[in-house]
Amino acid sequence: VSVGVFGNNICLSHSNTSHSEEEMKMGYNIVRYGRPLWQSMWNGMTYDVPRERYRYLVDIAITKLCGGTLNWEKHWQRSATALMACTICIYICPLSRMARDLVKSHMATIITAEDSGKKHLIGYPSEPMLSEGALTLLSRPGVELDVLKELDLVGKEGGVIDTGNRGELCARILLLSARRQQILSFREENCENYPTFSAHQLVTAYLCKLFSSEFPHEKFQHLAAYDIGFTHFIALDHTPDESTLQLCWDRGAAIIYQRNQPGADIALVMCHRDEKKLAVLNIQVKNHARPESRGVRNYAVANGLRTSMTLCKTCAHLEDSSVGIYIQIGEAYANKPKFETYYYGEGRNRHGNMTFNFSSDAEEANRLVVLGLSCFKLDQQYHEVIRSLLQSWIDISMICRPTEFKFLCRMFPVVYGSHATKRAKEINNDNDEDAKDYLINKRWKSDEQVEQDEEWSEEYE
Repeated sequence: VSVGVFGNNICLSHSNTSHSEEEMKMGYNIVRYGRPLWQSMWNGMTYDVPRERYRYLVDIAITKLCGGTLNWEKHWQRSATALMACTICIYICPLSRMARDLVKSHMATIITAEDSGKKHLIGYPSEPMLSEGALTLLSRPGVELDVLKELDLVGKEGGVIDTGNRGELCARILLLSARRQQILSFREENCENYPTFSAHQLVTAYLCKLFSSEFPHEKFQHLAAYDIGFTHFIALDHTPDESTLQLCWDRGAAIIYQRNQPGADIALVMCHRDEKKLAVLNIQVKNHARPESRGVRNYAVANGLRTSMTLCKTCAHLEDSSVGIYIQIGEAYANKPKFETYYYGEGRNRHGNMTFNFSSDAEEANRLVVLGLSCFKLDQQYHEVIRSLLQSWIDISMICRPTEFKFLCRMFPVVYGSHATKRAKEINNDNDEDAKDYLINKRWKSDEQVEQDEEWSEEYE
């Protein structure tokens, strides 16, 4: 199966070494995935207790992510970027020096390089043990907040991480942070157990960790028998089928759907605790400054989150057990956060013809609408840095020459939005006033960002 950053399947192989039932329950079997290093070290250690083996491997993973030291502050910017890149799947600009540094000292993988060897397209393929190390380091007091602040600064400098709106990026941060908090709480309550961050836990408990106390958890009790378990995200380059879902479930990975795919943006894989059948939690993320019309939102909630929109036709039987979440975390609902629940399903009218029911009055719900960043369980400091990240908009074409921009578009197998296309026209035609107006006026920006854009335009002119 072709899964990973830009579809490469590096580090997706796994060993056939068997693990005990206790090791499987605690999630220690993740050492069989990724580089052979982890399984070899696991087998070669003399510790009798699996917990001690796991802790030793986590220290190795942290050391490698931090450039050869357990002190992540020694290589502050690169370590922070590495921690985020191997978990929430951010793309590093091939034109930046950061790309080479991450490959050299922070476990990144080169996917392709320019003939001159000066520009590198890199990524962090799915590797559960690296994600375990990253989440362990992020769990230390104050580290997660510092890393997010550094990520925000790196993004605002431009030319390092991927271009575009930050809604999906922030959603992945929030989803993974709640997952980490869920495992930490379990460790505190069950001192004799020490599960990995990919260990399977209840979906209902996870949603309560993710959202504020106003979350209508009573309408999602039909998920009480389902588990969830993920430590990182995988960017797919194809429409997933059930075998892909099983692969992601085994590796403790969440899914980022193909870029510009209609419908959901993210999927969390769930598994029934007794029946072992899979389901998905489809998530669509919006980061709008103005509220969308109710009709547009209802259509996206009802139809855009269906599994038929995101999975192969062979996964049609997963529709009944799957759930969709529509998240709007932009400034549109900053002062009016709220939850809405709906039930969407097939039915038949009195003539026997198939119809689709979309109701907000049902006792059970399979659609959740989250309006506003305040719906998430965040303290004030985290809320401020996430808000800052949400308002970042980095256009790579603003910080490179025309030839570099064209090279960049060739290396990235994605379709850039109209803002980048307009900027490319402006670079090649200084008289394109419409493009300049589009850049400054048509995007939602703060006054400071508009002034900065004008300064950059004057420099390049």
